[in-house]
Amino acid sequence: MIKDKINSFSIFFSILIYLVPISVISGPAIPDILLSLSSVSFILFSFFFRLWKYFNNNFFKFFTAFWLLNLISSFFSDTILISSWNSFAYLRFGIFAIVIIFALSNNHNFFKYFSIIYIPIFLLLLFDALYQKYFGYNLIGFYSCIALNDIPTSCSRVSGFFRSEWILGSYIFNFFSLFLILIFSTDFFKKRKTFLIILISLLALSAVFVTGERVSLFRILVFCLIFFIIIFRKLIYKKTAIFFFLILIFVFSNFLKNEGRYNFFLDQNLKKNELILIYHDLYSTAFKMFLDRPISGHGNQSFRYKCVDEKYKIGKYYCNNHPHNFFFQILAENGVAGIIFFLFFYISLLKNLFRFLYYSKNDFIKAGAFMLSLNLALTLLPFVPSGNFYTNVSGVFLYVNIGLLYGLKYYKKYSINFKF
Repeated sequence: MIKDKINSFSIFFSILIYLVPISVISGPAIPDILLSLSSVSFILFSFFFRLWKYFNNNFFKFFTAFWLLNLISSFFSDTILISSWNSFAYLRFGIFAIVIIFALSNNHNFFKYFSIIYIPIFLLLLFDALYQKYFGYNLIGFYSCIALNDIPTSCSRVSGFFRSEWILGSYIFNFFSLFLILIFSTDFFKKRKTFLIILISLLALSAVFVTGERVSLFRILVFCLIFFIIIFRKLIYKKTAIFFFLILIFVFSNFLKNEGRYNFFLDQNLKKNELILIYHDLYSTAFKMFLDRPISGHGNQSFRYKCVDEKYKIGKYYCNNHPHNFFFQILAENGVAGIIFFLFFYISLLKNLFRFLYYSKNDFIKAGAFMLSLNLALTLLPFVPSGNFYTNVSGVFLYVNIGLLYGLKYYKKYSINFKF
């Protein structure tokens, strides 16, 4: 009886999980509601059915310690109410990762139904991005750029269904490993799976390219290069592999001169390059904030309020909502204690990445673990520009992948060696 209820609830939580990546397209509000609903429901479910074993793992112990550190540092913040609330609410992301682990442990059709729902949506986003680049508006009439009074203007970037939010490239990259896992998990394209993965990878690269998101393009290029070197290590002389690399080299060598968004790479005087100056000033301001409070930092989401302080100002572009880098944001807002947690997790991630480096292409579990580890390693790469670590969207990107990574350990009762 209890087992039947657990199976039923695993289906319920699976549906909520399926909806989260899709709901990000609508904005940050709906995914936040889904995350909160999932987290609160799972705590109640665990209380009634005594399923606390899902919280008894190294990942959640580590996350809880990081969460408590953020909460404590917020009490010493000058923006104590904002920082404390953001720190407390961050708990929902860790619990959501546990919800994913629970669903994978009990729903052996998790990826089957996820692929049916999500593969068409992801493909639609890729096609829509290219359609919007060519026609200037997407499939439902959203223009790539909107000026005052809703008058369409020319633009070198596209955002698809995200409209004024320039995160389409980030979205494609962050869920690209999930999409590949869903392709790997289905037998529908069994005979043409290799060709399909190459084709879709090229489509994803093209879609990210037209979004104009430079960092996302860099990340997905590196991801594809490493991924295809690994899966083609025994087939490197096959025509499909050679074709992919030739196309990839062509794209990489031509994007610098064909799009204005990427012209900064060609700037001969990098010291005067405005983009370089922006990141230099933001990172320097964050570092000065860290030096002011090196142990605890200034509290979550405090950068936007503290960067205006005269003693932290460096250069012309010293202030923004966040320093546009996970490493420097945690350094400024959570201090040396926070950055130790960040680096420890990153090193553990790299160890897992190398542990699954030589997986068999037919080993779905280890292949998925490798792709997720690679995705997260590139997302959290220190010193590379990034979003706000503590926003809903960044939390969804990170913890969906983290939950899937550690949940694969239990999927269909497979056992693989995760060390954390």
